[in-house]
Amino acid sequence: MNSVRRFSIKNKLMLIMMTTSSAAIILMGAALLLQEAISGQRSIQQQLTILADVIGSGSIDAITANDSAAAQERLDALAVERDIVYAAIERDDGSIVAEIGEPPGSALEPKGVRMLGGDEGLLSYVLIPDEIGIARSIRLAQERIGTIRIVSSLERFKTGLVQFLTLVIVIAMLSGLAACLLCSRLNKLVSDPILRLRQAMQTVSEKRDYSVRVDTNAKDESGVLAAGFNHMLDRIQSYDTELAIRSSRLEKEVAARTLELTASNRKRIVWLETMARFLRHELKNSTVGVKTSLDLIERRASRNQPIDVYLGRARKSMANMNTLLTSAGDASTLEATLYQEPRHRLDLSALIRYEIDQYRSIYPETTVIADCQDEIFVLGNDSRLVQMLDKLVSNAVEHADDRTPVTVSLKKPGNEAQLMVSNEGVALPKDKERLFDLFVSLRSPERKTGDNCGLGLYIVRLVAESHAGYLESRDIGGGRVGAVFTVTLPAV
Repeated sequence: MNSVRRFSIKNKLMLIMMTTSSAAIILMGAALLLQEAISGQRSIQQQLTILADVIGSGSIDAITANDSAAAQERLDALAVERDIVYAAIERDDGSIVAEIGEPPGSALEPKGVRMLGGDEGLLSYVLIPDEIGIARSIRLAQERIGTIRIVSSLERFKTGLVQFLTLVIVIAMLSGLAACLLCSRLNKLVSDPILRLRQAMQTVSEKRDYSVRVDTNAKDESGVLAAGFNHMLDRIQSYDTELAIRSSRLEKEVAARTLELTASNRKRIVWLETMARFLRHELKNSTVGVKTSLDLIERRASRNQPIDVYLGRARKSMANMNTLLTSAGDASTLEATLYQEPRHRLDLSALIRYEIDQYRSIYPETTVIADCQDEIFVLGNDSRLVQMLDKLVSNAVEHADDRTPVTVSLKKPGNEAQLMVSNEGVALPKDKERLFDLFVSLRSPERKTGDNCGLGLYIVRLVAESHAGYLESRDIGGGRVGAVFTVTLPAV
């Protein structure tokens, strides 16, 4: 049984069908053989009965006349029957009137020829290994006057039975062969869908190809199984496709983030290099100023000359150094804190209007105009947005002519909030792209204040980018000289 369990389903189905068909053929052959044996025996018995009745009725006169020659003549007629091995006509007292052949000995009765129940006229026969016999009463006017016994050989019957058995075996073998061929054809109806399903499963398992499908038109359980397998592959393929899309998207995001970090690191390196270069230059200038002032103070002090001018220069140089170090410290911490600060939804329009009222008191000599749409909301940090606005307005006031206003406008084109600060006065330089870099100031020497280190527009750019926005600059146009700085933020 364990070895059968290792068979493939095709071989198992073949074994089941062949075993069933073989058992049916064997049972049918056995039934036919038994039927043939019973019917053949009955046919022989009927023939012997007819012969006994015919010869017995013809021997009545011979028995009554005690004419053994006439009785013998009657029995000699059985000689033409090849299977008759013994026949005898007996008187009622048991004496033999006539007989042919060799009697089967005194064992005729034990071998099966006898009268059942002592009822006269009742046919009795028993199948013996090699012979079969009957005994029939001979009657005259309802009185038994003798008995006729006939014994027939079963050799020819057995030969015919063997031939019939051979025929049955041949037919059974041919039927088995036909059943085998038919089973092999019908077996494909069950095994082929399962084999295709198994092959598809191996392909999916080995190659991870989820586009494989099992083709089947069956409406039975194998068809349902194949349809379920195909549906499962559809789901897996959709999940695999979605996973591939997400993986590709993630790879792109990782690549973009890597580029962004690389660019950020590059900017950081440039920032550090710029800061180092700037600090080296400015500190050197301030140090030279302090050293020169101290030398002059030392000389004047030895000659009792006034030293106030040189003390002022030294103080100014020290103040510049302090401003420089403070600005460098602010710039170094600004980028680290911008992206960690809390954000909330706020009304940028209300925030700008409130701050413009403050600017009008801070810059009384400059006209500040507000042109803001109502209820424009952004997601941001209010203190940083105020800082960004302060830098833009301060830069515009410093570069504007005294007779021209500074205009602050807020619009909402689409899903974006645009904050624009414009002024007339100084035109933008040709290399205006550098305006937003660290420690870069392109203003003219007469407009450059002592506390200006080129951090204003740099801070504006950092705040805008930290709020998912960007900063742009352009000339004011319209036949006027001036600049417009635009900060674009996503509206919510």
